[in-house]
Amino acid sequence: FSSIHPFTYTPDQEQAGVEAYHRELADLGGRFDIVLVGCGEDGHIAAIFPGYHEPESDTEDFLLVRDAPKPPAGRMTASIRLLLRAQVGVGLFFGAEKRNALCRLFDESIPVQDCPAKILRLLPQHYIITDQEGCP
Repeated sequence: FSSIHPFTYTPDQEQAGVEAYHRELADLGGRFDIVLVGCGEDGHIAAIFPGYHEPESDTEDFLLVRDAPKPPAGRMTASIRLLLRAQVGVGLFFGAEKRNALCRLFDESIPVQDCPAKILRLLPQHYIITDQEGCP
């Protein structure tokens, strides 16, 4: 598992976790080859929630979120810019409660800001894995 790099978030040492992960990523080339993300009922991925973190953010790799709209409030996450540098994205949509988010992912009228899972569709390759039937 030397190619798998999970976040290590320690609430009492938030910035240390961000800095450690930044160094690890830099040592490995500065980008993810593949991002594997679970998608929330609202279409969020990582700690990037609808309307919460804008794609215009200046953050290049990792950021701290202290007031996420879903528990836990404190999180460390990859920035949108970092996710967009990946070559492959894989999104997981399991459970009936994720069906609306899955449909929003494929609704061309919904912008990325309102369904951050759409970031996956901007990557050179993307795959969606789900147990849900197709969307209308």
